[in-house]
Amino acid sequence: MAWISMLVGLAAKSATTVHMLTGMLAIPLTFCSNVFVKTDTMPGWLQTWADINPISQEATALRALTSGGPVGNSVWWTLAWSVVLTAVFAPPAIQAYRRRV
Repeated sequence: MAWISMLVGLAAKSATTVHMLTGMLAIPLTFCSNVFVKTDTMPGWLQTWADINPISQEATALRALTSGGPVGNSVWWTLAWSVVLTAVFAPPAIQAYRRRV
């Protein structure tokens, strides 16, 4: 997520724009995850998204690792999301940084 924020920060003209755009990304990801409620209490379409949401995967992995419970695949999904987001957003963020410097 840091690469996305870096790209937005380099592309935007003001700090307010950066704050607004990153908030528009972070708020739906957080509220449509299992951070606040269990996914089995959600409607079907939202439950499907919450189960694959990177924030949900990270929260599940952190809960399992800190409580000593079964980790399952959540750690691997978190690492996979990190690799994919880095592969997609790091190159354009680095290019934007090089253009600015």
